Formats: sequence, structure tokens, C-alpha cells
Amino acid sequence: MPEVSTVPCALGKLLRAKRSDLGWSQSDLGRAAGFKQHTISEWESGVRPPTMASAIKLAEVLELDMNEIADAIKTDTPELHSTA
Repeated sequence: MPEVSTVPCALGKLLRAKRSDLGWSQSDLGRAAGFKQHTISEWESGVRPPTMASAIKLAEVLELDMNEIADAIKTDTPELHSTA
């Protein structure tokens, strides 16, 4: 079985910071956005990224600009950077 990375990623750090700013637990965010606490934990710890639909929902609930989400995703996936 491949080793699973649990290094917090830029997106995970952004989600955790905004959630903490609101005084919410992972369970609180999960309830507000319609996700399980375990799923929030996986996203924050970098185990797996959210889908685009999930990222949009998180942005809405956390009142984040989608550009902030996109910038964090770009940071986490350098292959998405433009080579032009």
C-alpha cells in the first residue's frame, strides 16, 4: 500500500485558518457545508484535496474568494503553473 502524505498543503492551511478565524471546529464546518468531520480533516491535513464542487461549497460557507482557493491549489500543484 502506498504511503499517504499528511503534510498540510496550502489549501488545507487556508481552510484551517479561516475555520479557526470563525471559531469553528471541523465538525462545525462539516455541518455548515454538508461534509463529514473526517473529510474536513483529510482536506486540512493534505491527505486528499476536495473536488471542485466541494471547494466551491467551502468557499461559500467560509466566505472565501474563489481566487484564494485557486491560488492555494496552484501552490499545491506546481504542474498547473503556466510555462509560457
